[in-house]
Amino acid sequence: MSKGENYTRRILTGKGRNIGGDKTYQHIQASAAASWTITHNLNKKPSVSITTLNGDVWVIADVTYNSNDQLTLTFSGAQSGYAYLN
Repeated sequence: MSKGENYTRRILTGKGRNIGGDKTYQHIQASAAASWTITHNLNKKPSVSITTLNGDVWVIADVTYNSNDQLTLTFSGAQSGYAYLN
């Protein structure tokens, strides 16, 4: 992993210095599913980044905000991976 990739991973996972103090949440979906419903309790409609379980491929999904504390990701097929919410 290069230094740039490591820096990006730290920012996405929150394993680094959080200068802004903004709330974040990491969701792990271990079993593949065509939609993920995520309760994050961030009290906002966060931005979402999604990767595969090994973290090397960005995944595209439709995002539906059910409330300020829950969202649903819908994929074209079953996916497993991580959702990073900010």
